[in-house]
Amino acid sequence: IAEGVAAGLYEQVGWHRLTQGDRDAPHPDSSEWQAALAEAVLEAVDGLRRLMAQGITAPVVGYEWTETGGAIGAEAELAWAGTHLAILRADQAEQAPGWQAIGWTASTLVEDWVAAVLTAFGRP
Repeated sequence: IAEGVAAGLYEQVGWHRLTQGDRDAPHPDSSEWQAALAEAVLEAVDGLRRLMAQGITAPVVGYEWTETGGAIGAEAELAWAGTHLAILRADQAEQAPGWQAIGWTASTLVEDWVAAVLTAFGRP
């Protein structure tokens, strides 16, 4: 464990007081959040930790929207299907119109994407 701490593999989790709205907040140790943090590109990790602390559900990392015939219509680094929100890497930005055409909101990791996610979940 000491080697992992020295290598920065373990981060301290900040504690916060739960409020009425936090009852259903995801636990930071949930397998969904741990998978998302492990699989996401490095530039998304800090933002994901902020979202986790706000009680947002974990996204699907590497989401692919498939067309009726089974072909991949669009890809996103992060997605919350329940809110139709896709967060794209810079190299996926040209796919934003495709997401918008199917009724999704698409933001890129270079924009204030954390604010877009919080807004989609009704958080300030």
